[in-house]
Amino acid sequence: MHGLMQAYYQQSTVDKKYLELAILMVSRLNRCHYCVVHHTPPALNYGVTAAQLQAIEDGSWREGKLFDPVEQAVLRFAEQMNTRQGRIDDSLFAELSQTFDRGQIVELTVRAGMCEFFNRFNEALQLDIEPVAESLFTQSAAG
Repeated sequence: MHGLMQAYYQQSTVDKKYLELAILMVSRLNRCHYCVVHHTPPALNYGVTAAQLQAIEDGSWREGKLFDPVEQAVLRFAEQMNTRQGRIDDSLFAELSQTFDRGQIVELTVRAGMCEFFNRFNEALQLDIEPVAESLFTQSAAG
């Protein structure tokens, strides 16, 4: 499973910013602090802003103009995958199809689904956050 995740990350056809937005949305919904800590620094590196991270964290991401229409669609997609047992509204699928080809939608789906798995795995095993990851997270949150 980890090898598949790494392969997608290294050979992604989807902008990593969108992947990180989806991962962070799913992790927030599942309350997986471990995954949020691990994915916040890369998200910032790929162009997600601190204000966007905060909006995902506090649930205000639908409000205001922090996210462009594609980012909003990716966040709604990740949310629907998580809260609707994977069933995506036809209108949202059509919206995604305007930006992403079928292969990219498959990649987004796999990444969000794998995130669900890792969230549950990490929480069930009560994994401790590694000190280096916590340090990077704290540094990125500070600024």
